[in-house]
Amino acid sequence: MEPQQKSYTGTSSIPLRITYVLLILLGVFQLALIFGVPWGHAAWGGQYRVLPKLYRFGSVSSIGLYCLFAWILRRRERHPEYKFPKVASWVLVGYSVMGIIANSASSSRYENFIWAPVSLVLTMCMVLIARGRAHHQ
Repeated sequence: MEPQQKSYTGTSSIPLRITYVLLILLGVFQLALIFGVPWGHAAWGGQYRVLPKLYRFGSVSSIGLYCLFAWILRRRERHPEYKFPKVASWVLVGYSVMGIIANSASSSRYENFIWAPVSLVLTMCMVLIARGRAHHQ
């Protein structure tokens, strides 16, 4: 059995709140793509105006991942002594760094100038949360 949390203050840190906002915005964007909103040039490499069915399944998966990310990061902040959220949060940092690289290297100007900076801010917040010092700013 894992030990009880002792240091949680009852409120989410600013980096976690920013992360929630960005993940919600990303989720809404992906949801719009799923329902055929013609924003495909700003996603998945910018190849399609309206995403084909296979890419829409990718957007569904992305929303699921965003929910998982939020849960892991919340657990990391609320239970800093637990090993799983500690390790998983650093895995998310690595995943997010790959997002910065992918969005920066994309042929889509939208991904270059919108999603790469969003990924950068998200990564910076994840680093603060993963370090376990988000409340000690």
